[in-house]
Amino acid sequence: SRLVYIKTGIIIDENIYLKINDVYKQETGRNLSHVKKFTYKDLQYYTVKARIDIYGNSIEGETNQNSLGEKSFFSSIELENAVYPIFSLTFKSAKGNYFTHQYSEYKMNNF
Repeated sequence: SRLVYIKTGIIIDENIYLKINDVYKQETGRNLSHVKKFTYKDLQYYTVKARIDIYGNSIEGETNQNSLGEKSFFSSIELENAVYPIFSLTFKSAKGNYFTHQYSEYKMNNF
């Protein structure tokens, strides 16, 4: 067996980027384009503050930053009307067997 890590890039709409950048700039005084290190957790935190996810869906939630700069947040999204990508991976073994898995940010289980 092999352990495989897949990194998936997502191109987001400029309007979504601008909304996230606005809340980031309000908090830090800088634009995102000047940030050298921006984690996925940071992205989630600022999308909750902007009340929009990277796909353009409206989200609800709360954010908090303590005196040490540690960020926390929780959010929810109405998945019935949400738009988001679903990815599919297919692996073929040396014996010719196929294994297919679909995944998405919002649906963690097999579909």
